[in-house]
Amino acid sequence: IFANTIKSSEDIAFAYKRKVKLMTVDNEPELYKIAKSCPGAKVLVRIKVENIGSTVELSLKFGADPEQAIFLLKKAKSLGLKPLGIAFHVGSQCLNVKNYLNALSVSSEIFAESEKMGMPLELLDIGGGFPIRHFDDDKQISFQDIAMAIKKKMKRLFNPRVRFMAEPGRFFVGPAGTLVTQV
Repeated sequence: IFANTIKSSEDIAFAYKRKVKLMTVDNEPELYKIAKSCPGAKVLVRIKVENIGSTVELSLKFGADPEQAIFLLKKAKSLGLKPLGIAFHVGSQCLNVKNYLNALSVSSEIFAESEKMGMPLELLDIGGGFPIRHFDDDKQISFQDIAMAIKKKMKRLFNPRVRFMAEPGRFFVGPAGTLVTQV
């Protein structure tokens, strides 16, 4: 997946040559670039969602307003692209499980509306932001608790044919090293 927010035409063409044909998109001009440089690409419309309680609030600079999602999905289809689904990111080091649950609700509404329009979606990218413990005495929600709540909501809101993906970068590599220095 090529998930950069704003991609250059050259980078899109480079990805296309290497058979990377799944891309996220936040806006209409990005769709035109993808259609030209990666014909037939599959796209996920990245939407803005709440980032309350996240260390880095990505919704301030990434994502389309949810109200624009259907327009962007239809535009993608009209340009010969394959509207595959929705993507969101709740912010980095997210300690508020409600961000995920609210984003799942918003996404399911978009999935339902798209289905009614004859454009069934099949993939939801829930991004990352899963928290890590920086210190042994950190008291915060665990990844297991977040995952359990997300899974329960997914089962309730989405058709079983919908596939899910995540971007757990921080969760995997955040605790990989510790630096101790004297100042």
